[in-house]
Amino acid sequence: MSEQKNSYTFEDLIECAKGHLFGPGNAQLPLPPMLMFDRIVKISDTGGKSIGRKMFEDIDFNLTPVIAAASAVLVAISLALMGAAHLLTSSKSWR
Repeated sequence: MSEQKNSYTFEDLIECAKGHLFGPGNAQLPLPPMLMFDRIVKISDTGGKSIGRKMFEDIDFNLTPVIAAASAVLVAISLALMGAAHLLTSSKSWR
């Protein structure tokens, strides 16, 4: 039996997202842009942030997808408000 890795590079995470790292039918990560971290520095049995039975001591998070989604929502809200304001000010019944 092969020894379990305790760290993963960005390339490893991409292989996991493609289903190649742990084999068919096993867990997969999402592909970018939804992949929200760039590497896992260390996984150990003690310390760190608890996720399941293992502890992830250091994960580099990539918040670009979250920021992009939040920006898109804010733009959509702004456009809706501008459209509503335009309708209200140009309506004949408003004058």
